[in-house]
Parts: sequence; C-alpha cells; structure tokens
Amino acid sequence: MSAEERQRLLQMGADLEAAWHHPAATAVTRKRIIRVVLREVVAHVEGDQIHPLLPWQGGDHIRLTVRRTGGVKRGAPSSRRR
Repeated sequence: MSAEERQRLLQMGADLEAAWHHPAATAVTRKRIIRVVLREVVAHVEGDQIHPLLPWQGGDHIRLTVRRTGGVKRGAPSSRRR
C-alpha cells in the first residue's frame, strides 16, 4: 500500500467517525454505516453470555463476549402470539 493510499484510508476512517458522531446522525444512519462495514453478525449464546463474531468487509473480524440482559429470547414462545 502506498503512502497516498494509506492516507486516503485514514481520512475515510476519520470521515466515518465524524458521520457516526454527527449531531444529525440518526439510528437509521448508524445502521446504514454498520451494514456497509460489516459482512454479517454471527452470535453464539452460552448460558448468560453472548459471543458475537463481527466480520468486517475488509476481511478482519472482532470477537466479543457480552452478558445477556434477560430480554426476549429468540425462538422462545411469546405470550402475545396466539
């Protein structure tokens, strides 16, 4: 990667951060940003923890561990469905 290409990538990253934190950025805007930079989200649930894998469009990925908050469980029957 040339110095010019590297500088351009760094500038794009700064623009992305500015767009994310812009006062007019809505949840819709942030969701669009996420859809552009992530390929998918894969999560494994283990007890009270969720282990999401976040693969970036460029090929790198992040693994996280987050504590489950006790919200609605996917696939669980809802009392509202009848």
